[in-house]
Amino acid sequence: MNGRKTKAAQLAVFGFVTFLVISAVFSAPAGAQAWPAFFDPNQLLTLNLQMDPADWDTVQNDLTFDIAKPAWFWLDGEDSILVGVRRKSCDALGGSPHFLKVSLKIDINEYVPAQIWHSLKKLSLENGDDVDVVSEGFSWYLHELATYPDGYGYTHSAGNASWVKLYINGYYTGVYINTEQRDKQFMRNRLLYISGETWLYKNVSDNVTRLEFGFGNSPTYQALCYQPFADTATCPTPDFIELSLELPELINMQAMLTMAAVNMFAQNDDGLFMNGRNSYFIDFLSSSWLRMYFPWDLDASINSGVTEIYPSGSEYSDTLLAAPMFRNQYTEIMLNLLSGPFAEANLIAFLNATEALLTEALEADPNNQMVSVPGRFDELRSWVPVRRAQAYSQLDDLTGVMPSPDVERISFYYPSPNPSRTTTRMGWAMPSEAPVRLQVFDVTGRLVATLVDERRMIRGEHGVIWNGLNRYGHRVPAGVYFARIEAGPWSSVRKIVRLRHH
Repeated sequence: MNGRKTKAAQLAVFGFVTFLVISAVFSAPAGAQAWPAFFDPNQLLTLNLQMDPADWDTVQNDLTFDIAKPAWFWLDGEDSILVGVRRKSCDALGGSPHFLKVSLKIDINEYVPAQIWHSLKKLSLENGDDVDVVSEGFSWYLHELATYPDGYGYTHSAGNASWVKLYINGYYTGVYINTEQRDKQFMRNRLLYISGETWLYKNVSDNVTRLEFGFGNSPTYQALCYQPFADTATCPTPDFIELSLELPELINMQAMLTMAAVNMFAQNDDGLFMNGRNSYFIDFLSSSWLRMYFPWDLDASINSGVTEIYPSGSEYSDTLLAAPMFRNQYTEIMLNLLSGPFAEANLIAFLNATEALLTEALEADPNNQMVSVPGRFDELRSWVPVRRAQAYSQLDDLTGVMPSPDVERISFYYPSPNPSRTTTRMGWAMPSEAPVRLQVFDVTGRLVATLVDERRMIRGEHGVIWNGLNRYGHRVPAGVYFARIEAGPWSSVRKIVRLRHH
């Protein structure tokens, strides 16, 4: 029996008990959390490291990126703590041989077990080597903006990052992006971690996925035994119809496609859907939780030369966006971003505020790559309307109908996003022309809404969006609903979970 077939069996044994545990954890009050405020992109913090000069020289010149050395670390106005410091993979910036500007990993509990600082155990300071620190920070902010119901849909930001000034032995090395490290503490802060029942993976490159922690591989990882998900495929990749049915049962496709859409808008040519890398994902034992994707390493963003908004060239893009349902969903996500959080006024306002916040620190930065700080912000402000126009001009026409390969019966795709507090998209593929009825019922079997009423539809793919209203125009309460589609001799049912509307 292959991995895809064993997934259901494994979850049947463990899922219900795990769901009770997760429900208990998620219902518990979060308490005071220091970590979200630490990543506020509207502030500039000052961090300090004091360490033996020989140790710093070792760290800044370490091309293995593995050597950690001790240092005293503090935020201005706070007491110092003992931490470990190592260089991250990056190009070194600056001409001073004694204080290069390199990306750094600060390990809070390297030498003091169980030490936590601002609800964090690691800091990841990025030097913006590929383009510049402002472009990288702007890209992170785009992912934060996309953490809304029609985007990632996560409770907490998928793109936490802020600005910091760093002093090493009293020497100002410049402005860095402080990005939230993807680790066990990242999951704990989001109430996503349960020992033995959660897994964290990193997409390192095409066909290379690294398990960061977890016991063995997750049931979801085993179920996705085909390309592009498996490093070494042990089963064939399903056709687009089967993918459209199977993947939404395993992966939060809304979040995954949002990550891809934001990366493409930001011209990031080094992400999962372009190069098969630079993302993390979390898997769960409970079948009540779907795989969650998070972006990483956004230094190759803005003005990279990529103008397309539909990614291509990686197994992820070439497989997933070949499925009409997922391409339509991706298009809707991009359209919603452009008409919502990525509105020109929003992005320009952020750049204006960031310029006021950072100009003095950037101009004093001895390792700043920008020829002119005001000039760079002007370039970014000019980039916004141009990029938005490029994106709008390339969007597919969302008519709700797309040509479909041969199908023998109706295929009713998994509703997305699901659960949802706003709108829910439902799509299906028809083998031939037929009258279609699509209705929503509650758990008692009572009719809630009729979305399609005996409309004759041609062969191919179709879709509608339910706005969560009943047939009287009132918002339905949170709960479980069932969508039933009838097309000629065929019928199918899908479960929909509605969350409380904010």
